[in-house]
Amino acid sequence: MSVTAPRQISKRAYRLKEMKAEGDGSLSFLYGEINAGRLRARKLGRHTIVLAEDREAWLQGLPSYQPQHENAA
Repeated sequence: MSVTAPRQISKRAYRLKEMKAEGDGSLSFLYGEINAGRLRARKLGRHTIVLAEDREAWLQGLPSYQPQHENAA
């Protein structure tokens, strides 16, 4: 008899509060991203949700951090 590992179930959608808890930004920031058309969201009853693939696309589309080098005095 072989033992198989339990199947990992990936999350398919996130409520905005979950995204906030995972460090994606404040609720007002996330709603701003939705209103600006940068983050695709859907309604599930009264909840605003973001599909996992839309969240990933949004995260990948964020600008890269470019540190500013200070000039030596």
